[in-house]
Amino acid sequence: MTRQIFSVCLVALSLGCQKPAPAPESKPAPTAVKTASVKSDDRPPHGEGSIRGVVQFTGAIPAPRPIDLSSWGKECKPLMTDTNVHDVVVGKNNGLKQAFVYVRSGLPPTAKYDIPDEPVAVTNKGCWFDPRVTVVRRGQKFEMRNDDNILHSFHSYELSGDQSDNINAKGQIITRTFKDSQVFVVLFCDIHPWMNSHVAVLDHPFFANTADDGSFEINKLPEGDYTIEILHPYLGRKTESVKLVTGDMSKEIKVSFGNDDLPAPGMRKVLERS
Repeated sequence: MTRQIFSVCLVALSLGCQKPAPAPESKPAPTAVKTASVKSDDRPPHGEGSIRGVVQFTGAIPAPRPIDLSSWGKECKPLMTDTNVHDVVVGKNNGLKQAFVYVRSGLPPTAKYDIPDEPVAVTNKGCWFDPRVTVVRRGQKFEMRNDDNILHSFHSYELSGDQSDNINAKGQIITRTFKDSQVFVVLFCDIHPWMNSHVAVLDHPFFANTADDGSFEINKLPEGDYTIEILHPYLGRKTESVKLVTGDMSKEIKVSFGNDDLPAPGMRKVLERS
């Protein structure tokens, strides 16, 4: 797969999958994730703390963007039940789906966390990446799967450089690991420009994806002063400061995105590659 096809494919999605356009001259700088200390070094890696809350979208929900299958991805049409891109998906009580919440800083700097044996997978299914937002631990096995009977690719933009893997056969699985923590690594399909998935790569287990109603919960945190980051692939990012101390180890936060967050300039640079 050539760089030319990749660039044209990604820019096409940012324009609603209409016409290819010249590739951007520069790439957005991905965000490295650092686990910073704000308390003493002798805190345990886990505790009884919990942070729960809800992420909402208030305002007019952006209209779905129709996918033009006349030039790209004609072979996908019989596989797709929805031929629109939904940048913002809202559930009950304005709950925002596909948002990601994690501890950006404040954990004990010397803490070590076991890496799960089970792999995390993203699957090509019906000419979409499933799931659209997921998380894997640094060093954990990450599987790229194809459930379609057509060619797809996984092209990732990450700190260590671009990497592309083609999946030709239905049922084929490619396994790899990520060596750098990063939120997000963005996966693209070079062949079908509307397909993308956002993968958070973390050194710790303190994260959550929002449920259909926008709710989330992060448990087993030790005492500390934390920066909690809330990200959405299209709307961008927000942060909240949370302090957990003995006697007050449970906190709730409420975060709202709205029309003022569209199109989220910092994050749109990422989506222009999708």
